[in-house]
Amino acid sequence: MPVNGKEERNAGDCIRQLREEKEYDVDAMAGLLLLTPKQLTAMESGRIPPDEMTLALAGYVFGVYPDALASGSIVKRKTDTEFMEQAKQILSYLEKIKEKNGQLQEYDSALQKELDVMEKERKPEQTQEKEKRTEIQYGPKL
Repeated sequence: MPVNGKEERNAGDCIRQLREEKEYDVDAMAGLLLLTPKQLTAMESGRIPPDEMTLALAGYVFGVYPDALASGSIVKRKTDTEFMEQAKQILSYLEKIKEKNGQLQEYDSALQKELDVMEKERKPEQTQEKEKRTEIQYGPKL
């Protein structure tokens, strides 16, 4: 029965779809999942749900996540090569951030030095202004 415009799928539907994509016949697939062909057919038709062991074996055979299969979804696992490539991309991205962070720290240090110089130059001015205000309030120093 459709829900929100989508047809609900069960684990059996997913197993059948994956089996057909891999072009396994029912007998071969049943053997891989340690089932009889009759059990597999009942599972694919939704009459019986797969147990955890069957989901784990199907996940291994098809390279998908068993928990996703259980909920009627197919989520492919990344191969080691894909995983390593993604890890390299993440590390490269982090190195760029680290490099930019280093540049920002250098820029921040330069600005801080300039600010320190400006404050040192300004202190005599502030001291003179303070003396003038004191002179105005209390008269010239004797």
